[in-house]
Amino acid sequence: MNRKALLLGGLTTATAVVWGYLAVTAQVPPANPPQQAPSRAVQPVSPLLAYPPPPAPSAPPAAAPVRLLLPPPEGRAFVLDAWARPAEGGRYHASELIKRCAGYAQATDLMQQAQPDPEAVEPEHLQRVAQAHDRILRQCGQFTEDDLLQYSRSAANRLQDKDKADPVLEASRRFIAATSKEDRDKATAEVLQVADPVLVDGLGTRLIVYRDAEGSFVYFDGKRAPVMENPAALIATYLLPCNLGLECGSNDTDLLLRCMSGEECYADRRGRALAELAGGDVEKYAQAVDIAAQMAAAIRAGQWSKFIWSKP
Repeated sequence: MNRKALLLGGLTTATAVVWGYLAVTAQVPPANPPQQAPSRAVQPVSPLLAYPPPPAPSAPPAAAPVRLLLPPPEGRAFVLDAWARPAEGGRYHASELIKRCAGYAQATDLMQQAQPDPEAVEPEHLQRVAQAHDRILRQCGQFTEDDLLQYSRSAANRLQDKDKADPVLEASRRFIAATSKEDRDKATAEVLQVADPVLVDGLGTRLIVYRDAEGSFVYFDGKRAPVMENPAALIATYLLPCNLGLECGSNDTDLLLRCMSGEECYADRRGRALAELAGGDVEKYAQAVDIAAQMAAAIRAGQWSKFIWSKP
């Protein structure tokens, strides 16, 4: 099959659409003095938005692999390199980026279909969308159709069935496949021992969500709360990978995708956690920040039982 860039054409065209619009609007002087309109600017950073300071250096868990952290500056080069390093979790990391990049084509279509009204959308927001799109292009625009198949999670799983070479992928598979309470507890401990931030990010809320006769609930460190109440612990799982070393700032792939799809453009996960996940509730957000720090400290200390619910 000829190597053709599956996403590159659409991404480049969409970038041109945005920058073309900016060039036109920049030449049109405002009819009235600028007003202080509601802004879609990047959320301001307050003291509560700061991640907790890193703890004193300590020895990582013995099984922890070398980090191949997402998001990379150049996606395809990262995938080729990571795939060849399964012992460091490379297949899991590579296939995770492939999975995330598969959604960018749809986001590009949404951006191309949008026809912004110059009077309704401030140019600053469009510029942020274009910048997000440029970052997406570097991460995802060079993959071919063959790449999306060759380095997919399915392909990684087929290799893992043969050689069991990727400890991060293996931990993910066991956690997802666990059906009994005993298997779930063992898989949770394995995930936390590996302590890979990309894996923790991929599993997300599943790490702390359980179900019994009363319904679904979240559990951490002896405390449980119904999922329907959107407890702070759920938001904490969104911030936890950042405390473990994941890059959660302006290159965060999920935030870039949301921005270029027409949603808010945030500087990092903290802004979205406060504005959207906590609904602007500063107290709930502060609780989530604190719980995320407690979770990270428990993982580093090997206190995995704090994540494991025991039936009364």
